[in-house]
Amino acid sequence: MAIKLILKNLYVSVHSPTAKSRKKMSAAAFLSGKALNIAKSTAPHAFSYYLTSRFGLPHGHAVGVLLGPIFYLNSNTMEDNVNDARGATFVNKKIFRLMEIFAIPHREKIITWFKAYLQSLGIEANLNTLGLSDPHELNCFFQSVNLERLKNNPRKLIRNSIEELFCNAT
Repeated sequence: MAIKLILKNLYVSVHSPTAKSRKKMSAAAFLSGKALNIAKSTAPHAFSYYLTSRFGLPHGHAVGVLLGPIFYLNSNTMEDNVNDARGATFVNKKIFRLMEIFAIPHREKIITWFKAYLQSLGIEANLNTLGLSDPHELNCFFQSVNLERLKNNPRKLIRNSIEELFCNAT
């Protein structure tokens, strides 16, 4: 429900806010907070703290920039890399449902969809532009990850696959 509220109201709230769009975004924030309280956060949050502390990105911006690449990785969950006790089939059904909600036609479009959405809001979505272009900086980024929050991601994440994805997603 929160995702649908966000998709219907965030653009308006950013570009020509109304009392109604702000109220809907407040409801979306409340529902999102409740969901995080129950399910806990996943990889985008686990990686976001470095972007906030090192580059001063607001937390939401940092998480938003990481959503596309992590969503893409999670969209290829298999039995040998699933973290969720309910299994890869369960995770993939949820991922597919989210892709339907976002109107993303296939997994190869996930990263571009998120980048385009962030750019439509006036938010920089390029990790290189944000400061993660230097190999040393990228190494610090990976070493800083909050491992406790990473455990809750639906898919087990291996540094090599994440690093390659982030480098290619910029």
